[in-house]
Amino acid sequence: MPDGDEWLAAAVVAPVDESGFTTVRYEPLDGGWLLRLAYEGHTVVDGEWTSPALVLTPVTSPWTAIDAYRCLVEGDPRPVDVPARPTWWLQPIFCGWGAQCATAAAISRAQGVNEKAEAELAAGFVVTAGAATAPALARQELYDRWLARLADHGVVPGTVVIDDQWQARYGTCEPNTSRWPDLRGWIAERHAAGQRVLLWFKAWDPSGLPDEECVLDAVGRPVAADVTNPAYLERLHGIVTWMLSPDGLDADGFKVDFTQRAPSGATLRTHADGPAPAWGIAGLHRLMSTIHAAAKGAKPDALIVNHTVNPQFADVTDMVRLNDVLERDSDGGRVPVVDQLEFRAAVARAALPDCPVDTDQWPMPDHAQWRAYAQAQPGLGVPALYYAESVDNTGEPITAADLTEIADAWAAYRTRLGLAEAGTSGV
Repeated sequence: MPDGDEWLAAAVVAPVDESGFTTVRYEPLDGGWLLRLAYEGHTVVDGEWTSPALVLTPVTSPWTAIDAYRCLVEGDPRPVDVPARPTWWLQPIFCGWGAQCATAAAISRAQGVNEKAEAELAAGFVVTAGAATAPALARQELYDRWLARLADHGVVPGTVVIDDQWQARYGTCEPNTSRWPDLRGWIAERHAAGQRVLLWFKAWDPSGLPDEECVLDAVGRPVAADVTNPAYLERLHGIVTWMLSPDGLDADGFKVDFTQRAPSGATLRTHADGPAPAWGIAGLHRLMSTIHAAAKGAKPDALIVNHTVNPQFADVTDMVRLNDVLERDSDGGRVPVVDQLEFRAAVARAALPDCPVDTDQWPMPDHAQWRAYAQAQPGLGVPALYYAESVDNTGEPITAADLTEIADAWAAYRTRLGLAEAGTSGV
């Protein structure tokens, strides 16, 4: 995007707990424009109501626009403290989701699944055949296989993310023992090897929760966890504590996903069966603040990775993830992986300059773009490897030479940051 003196920044500014809207829409008009905020009838008004402020600021680039908004947010009464960062947070990551998808895709190809039909359901994402079955491959023996192959080629992550579906039910997070017979023991083995373990957490999912702790649709069906209900918040606090506590699973933090699936709709009903005291952005912040506080209470150096790239969420975000790769831009043009994720990393740095960046790596359109992005990742943030055997979209193999390149890139990254190799003191 060009720099210059002809940019105008428009910022909607309100305390996060008063930001009860789900969307901000820019609507151009003849001779002007307007911003429309969707409160969806879920805002309590007692006598009077004050709208958010609209702040217009001339700026020289989109990056200075984001920085100007961040400065406005930091003037909010909510304190944003930046504690000392544990060095292990910056260790290279292996996330098993890409390997789950690649294995599912390989199985689908072997079984003759119609890849074209499945790809048409991807809605612009670089998703290949088998992605729908990938959650079933969050299995202990597969993670052992992938990590062993990486280690055989000198690729030893400091952090391992166990992705979707290690849990039996998303809402309650008990392990699926048919896939993870001894998750606590497996985590202990990773710790003994000098590694940390993050668990994938699906935000908002109501599965396993009692209906009274869920947002309900007009006919009474659960659609999301209800953060307006103190009973759910208490349950969530207990679940998080158990997952990170030495008396529970003893994991080291979370990769929080699907935060974009916050409940939305004027006909939805919450705990109070009326206007909700936490909806939209305010509701998401309440969810994240509950997770963050419980995690830090159980394990002070716990790592919370999410994709809320917004200065309002700086107090509940330890690391921000660049999120899933798109195949095309808003005009339908193909966008190289490195280009789009370099752009996202720049946005993340402008919005949350004190926050490390999880560079993500899924999905990849082909081997060449995966390899190019893997080499770029250490310059953008914390390198994250998602694949161990093949690329899901094409089935192209990840070779021994590829993994040697990854090992060399990680070694250079660790040297530059003064990080120890995983499995040694200083992790």
